[in-house]
Amino acid sequence: MASNFASTTTARVLRHARLFAQKHSLPLFRQKHQEQSVTGVCLFSDGFGIARVSRDEDGVPILEACEYREHQNPDEIPNALSEVVGELGLRGSECVCIPKPGTYTVRQIERPKVEPAELRDAARWAIADLIDFNAADAVIDTFDIPACETRKNAPERLYVVAARKMDIDSAATTIRRAGLELKAIDITELALNNVAALLPEDEPGVALMYLSTDPGLIGVTRNGALLLTRSIEADPLAIEDLSTHELDEIKADPSAEGQQVLEGFLLEAQRSLDYVEHQLGQPVIPNLAIAPLEWPTPALPEFLSQNLFSTEVSCLDVNDLLTCRNKVGPTAQARSLPAIGAALRVDEDG
Repeated sequence: MASNFASTTTARVLRHARLFAQKHSLPLFRQKHQEQSVTGVCLFSDGFGIARVSRDEDGVPILEACEYREHQNPDEIPNALSEVVGELGLRGSECVCIPKPGTYTVRQIERPKVEPAELRDAARWAIADLIDFNAADAVIDTFDIPACETRKNAPERLYVVAARKMDIDSAATTIRRAGLELKAIDITELALNNVAALLPEDEPGVALMYLSTDPGLIGVTRNGALLLTRSIEADPLAIEDLSTHELDEIKADPSAEGQQVLEGFLLEAQRSLDYVEHQLGQPVIPNLAIAPLEWPTPALPEFLSQNLFSTEVSCLDVNDLLTCRNKVGPTAQARSLPAIGAALRVDEDG
C-alpha cells in the first residue's frame, strides 16, 4: 500500500497492515495460528455486522460471536458498534474492517509491465478512466489473478482496488471510536474468499454466490486463490418474494417476476463459470455454493441445480462450516458473512 495518505488516521493503518490482502499470499508471511483472535466488522449504510474468530491449538477457526445490528440513522452506527463491542467484551481487540459497499471499486486490468515497487502507481493510472472519482487522490492496492493453466503466453491480469481516502478514514474512525484496534482494512470480495476457502469444494473449485447486498457478488476460488469476482444484481425485495413461492409455482407462470429473477441468477452463474474456463484458461469449476440468505429460499438452489448441468449446487450454512460457540441465525449469517470472512484473515506477526 502506498504511503501517500493525507490523514494521520490512515498513516496509522499503513504502519500496521496493507489495505487489502489476498489469502493465497499468506504463506509468505509469519503467521499466528495458536493464539490469534480477530474481530471482523462489516459496515453498511443501515447497520453493521460483527464477528469474532479465535483459533485452537491446531489453527482451526472457532466462531466465538456473530451479530448483525440494523440502524437506519448512519450517525448512530459508531455508538451502536461501541455498545456491542462492550457487550461482547472485545474492547482493545484487533479488528479487520470492511468499509460500506459503494465506497470502493474493484476493476480487472492487464498487469502493467513495471517493477513491483511501481505497480500501484501504474495501476492507479490504468484505472483512472474506470472509476468515478479522482485517481490521484485514491487509495490503491492490487491483488493477482492466478495465471492461465492452459495458455501460458496469455497476458497476466490483476485486480485493482480503489477507494476514496475520506471513506477509508471514516471507516477507521468508526472502528477506533468503538474501542477496537484497527489491524487492517479489507474488502468484501476477499473476505468472502476466506469463507469459500474453508469449503470442502474449494480444492476442485467453487463459485460462491452472495446475495445479501445489492449489488451481490459471485466469487470463484480454487485452493484459496480468488480466480474471479463479479458484482451481480441482487434486489432484496425480489429475493424475499422468491422465498414465499415453491419452484413449481414459479415455473407455472414463466412471465412472472420470480422466473425472471431466477433466470438472471442462472445467467450470472453461467457467465462467471464460463469466464473462468474460457477466458482464464482454468479447469471447469464443478461447484456452486449459495451464501446464507435471510429467508429460506429453496427455489433458488433447486432452479440452479436443474439448469447448471455439470455443477453441484449447495447452500452454505455457517453453523456447519465452522465450530460456533452459539448457533448463528439466518439474518446474522446473511448480513455478517463478510465480517466472518474478515475475522478469518491471518497475517504476519507484528
